[in-house]
Amino acid sequence: MAGTTQPQIGGSSGGNGGKVDDGDRKRSFKVLTYNLWIAPLVRWHPSENLEAICDFIRSTDPDLVCLQEVFDWRLGPLGFLCEKIFGGGTGWGPISWLFYFEGLLLPFFQTNHQARIISTLLPSLPYSLPSAPIPFARGHNQGLLVLSKHVLHRPLARYLPGVVVHTMGTQAFTLYPSQGEGRRKDAKEGIRFVNLHLVPNFETHPWKGRLLGWLGEKDVPRLQRQQLAAIGQEMRREGGEEGRWCAVGDFNVHGPEVLGVGSRVTEVTCPKEQHVLDHLVTALPYTYTVFPNVVLSDHYPVLATLEL
Repeated sequence: MAGTTQPQIGGSSGGNGGKVDDGDRKRSFKVLTYNLWIAPLVRWHPSENLEAICDFIRSTDPDLVCLQEVFDWRLGPLGFLCEKIFGGGTGWGPISWLFYFEGLLLPFFQTNHQARIISTLLPSLPYSLPSAPIPFARGHNQGLLVLSKHVLHRPLARYLPGVVVHTMGTQAFTLYPSQGEGRRKDAKEGIRFVNLHLVPNFETHPWKGRLLGWLGEKDVPRLQRQQLAAIGQEMRREGGEEGRWCAVGDFNVHGPEVLGVGSRVTEVTCPKEQHVLDHLVTALPYTYTVFPNVVLSDHYPVLATLEL
């Protein structure tokens, strides 16, 4: 998607900004999920969009932000020049593979998109959980990045079942949104969150589906069900019997279910293919807003308000 549109914010936003004070007991909790598609040399000028993206995030005053595809790459000399000349977006995907392998062989420069977002949103979101850069190892975790007003307890990064060259991951952590800092944490008040990016399928990404087939995964929907089952195990282990858990992110599937609970998001979140891919799945009651006029990525942001 070409071009950059300044966000026009609809709906209401609230909150105190910054860290949560002692004794602050919220009745609602705002979670923003957004696939930013910031991949050097692949998408259109991520450097020009970072400021606008951060402005939009601040305007919604979320308690928790779960981002996907905030990629940082190690670049070689040619990739570095392209990054500086074109601002990171060549507009031609295949050439990115040339720079990808160049970065493997001749690492020269490290992009810092995640660090820039983290520093820009301080102090309103003082706690963060970044992921490693690519292309080395599997630690890039699909560019997952978490920002929070609350301390992230028991953080855990895991990789989901999948083919080796197309690994998907999760970031799991526990928040205590109704308890102030410095207080003893009651396990019954904690909520286990998972920020995720699932494998694409044939329906949502035809060419990626064919690629996965060539790499040995013939039944991508089955792989997606395996990934959702793995997420459910994490929720069952950490979310307790009270159902205080929430899976959020780019599910790459319509109407996902975790532990028998389905997503309530039904509006288009990926406009190019008119798909509903970005979801919030939880047993907790919530309302949500999709922002179709915020055109800073190939996905729309989704803001959900949990009722605690």
